[in-house]
Amino acid sequence: MISLYRLKGRALQIDNSLIMTLSFFTGCFLIFSVNFLPSLYERFLSPVFEAEAFSYVIDFSFSVFFLLILFGAYSSVRLGTKRYLFRKAVKKKPRAKDIFFYFSPKNFFMAFFYSLRITLIKLLIFIFCLFPSAVCFFMMERFSRQGVSALVCISLAVTALCLCVNGGVFYSLFNSSFFLCDYYFIDGAYVSFRHIVSLSQRYMKGKNTLLTRMKLSFAGWFVLCFLILPVAYVWSYYNQSLAVAAAEFMKEKKV
Repeated sequence: MISLYRLKGRALQIDNSLIMTLSFFTGCFLIFSVNFLPSLYERFLSPVFEAEAFSYVIDFSFSVFFLLILFGAYSSVRLGTKRYLFRKAVKKKPRAKDIFFYFSPKNFFMAFFYSLRITLIKLLIFIFCLFPSAVCFFMMERFSRQGVSALVCISLAVTALCLCVNGGVFYSLFNSSFFLCDYYFIDGAYVSFRHIVSLSQRYMKGKNTLLTRMKLSFAGWFVLCFLILPVAYVWSYYNQSLAVAAAEFMKEKKV
């Protein structure tokens, strides 16, 4: 099944190698340009507010503002690219403007708030999964300073590593259950954000292992990016294959 998804992804990739390469570098350039905003603030605006009593509050507010702009730009590029590749996977004749679909004001804010909510959920679950191991590492560090025996520290270290691995596996499974969220958002086949999440989790049941194996099958390709193959091609091939898999997962439940 993985080979079939990859073969379909490679076949679709042949027709859009140039446009996806250009999109990749355009997205990189856009994000790189947004990162210059803090420097412009430090050079031109920060000296103006330096004498103010609450200058640190102003600096913090601008930092959050720049971070949100960067997040919004990244989300628009990511979802626009997925939109183009997904429409190609379901044979809806995508056009170049689909890549920039989320740069219009209305679509930008839709993509921003959707991405923000899904990111916060994943972040909270990530913290929850790794919190027990972090507590064990903290206790080990404190006990080692207080001269506790090496056996106790080793026991805490082993426990922390086991909890870390267990939490990582759980988070990976949880994250896989959210795989279809972006594609349901792109497709527009949803009623609310909660509906997107429930659809993804329902239709990804039993497919988490398949998705993980498919992602790991690209590990060698990404390693080769540093040696032979261009990263833009591998990035496009990888995402096109994921779009094909998403289309198949969603289609299975409609039959």
